Amino acid sequence: MNELNCNSICHLLCCPPVPSKIAAKLAFMPPPASYELLSDESSGKLSFVYAPFMRETFMAFVPDNLEVTTATTRRGNRIAIVYMRNNPSSKLTFLLSHGNAVDLGLMVTFMHELGTKLNVNMMCYDYSGYGASTGKPLEKNLYADAECALEVLQKEFGVPLRQVVLYGQSIGTVPTVHLATLYRVAAVVLHSPLMSGLRVAFPRLRRNYCCDVFSNILRAPRILSPTLIIHGLEDRVIHPLHAVRLHEKIPNVLEPLFIHGAGHNDCESFEEYLTRLEYLIYVELPEALSKLDDVSSVYESAHCSCSPCCGGRGRKNCRQIAPSPVSSGCETVTTSEHETVDSRQNIVSNGNMSTSSWLRHKRGVHGSYRFIRRGKRKPMFRDGSTPVNSSGSSGEQSSDIQQIGDGSTKA
Repeated sequence: MNELNCNSICHLLCCPPVPSKIAAKLAFMPPPASYELLSDESSGKLSFVYAPFMRETFMAFVPDNLEVTTATTRRGNRIAIVYMRNNPSSKLTFLLSHGNAVDLGLMVTFMHELGTKLNVNMMCYDYSGYGASTGKPLEKNLYADAECALEVLQKEFGVPLRQVVLYGQSIGTVPTVHLATLYRVAAVVLHSPLMSGLRVAFPRLRRNYCCDVFSNILRAPRILSPTLIIHGLEDRVIHPLHAVRLHEKIPNVLEPLFIHGAGHNDCESFEEYLTRLEYLIYVELPEALSKLDDVSSVYESAHCSCSPCCGGRGRKNCRQIAPSPVSSGCETVTTSEHETVDSRQNIVSNGNMSTSSWLRHKRGVHGSYRFIRRGKRKPMFRDGSTPVNSSGSSGEQSSDIQQIGDGSTKA
């Protein structure tokens, strides 16, 4: 559609005095609550119970290590939060922000499977108006909900920011990016991200409109942490162009994963998905975690404490924040059986496998993996092979990303 049509739609959206409510109706689709939280009268402890219509499904699974709590956001809504301690000795905890059509009851099985396979702890929360959370699903509430969940993760469960991986899927990338601009964490994962609400309908839109909502594209340059983007090339809900544009804007971006054959909600069913997350955890992050002690003052507080450099005006105005240790730490490319990334024998979070051992183990199944330096970013595929285009011929990865960007080739 052309620019005139887009302007007309913006005009229609801005005419009502509350365009945010219009956006909320289009973006949020809370399902019937699939669970409820029951309180024990004697202990006051909350328990997670599936709704009757869920109890006969394969997803009605409550792990023994599931902890449930609630918290009140700065906007007065009470949100439900679940925490899954898959490995008490793990150095990483994933804070999940889910999509727009699920709630915690539909996320527990995914949390258990992913956390078990990656050997990390998991936390997820329901947005206002979802599941057992009170309030209405609005953009402002979305940000407050995410801030509250991260605060609970730090204060109640004792997880420092340097051990947090912010993970968002679809609409969940919006609160994830919001947190990533406020806090420096171990890493950020954007799964099927969107540039903005208006750009979902117009992915090639270049201008920014006042009525636009969920604007990840404007916040992306302010993300403080290394960021991994995952997107399916057959996504019919959010065009892969969104991932490409965000990849161009994020300063500390890692090698992305574009999955051939994957749509909007099935990236996790592909082998490449888990392999890329394992590479993030076992290869890219161990060195970063070891370096964070040197800049702990930056990680431990949301506010800048270095008054000499910014007069206490806050992190937004601070010019002395160190570059991402992940983006600046990896220097070499691993291609042969005896080479190692950075020639270091880092011990990964499970404590029993070095970086080089992991690479040799994975190379036997998936082929060689490469870290591409900035300026030579390419999508990552299994076996390190070049993608196959729609005609069946092999082409360069960089040209594949260009085809997504200019829209000349169907993704």
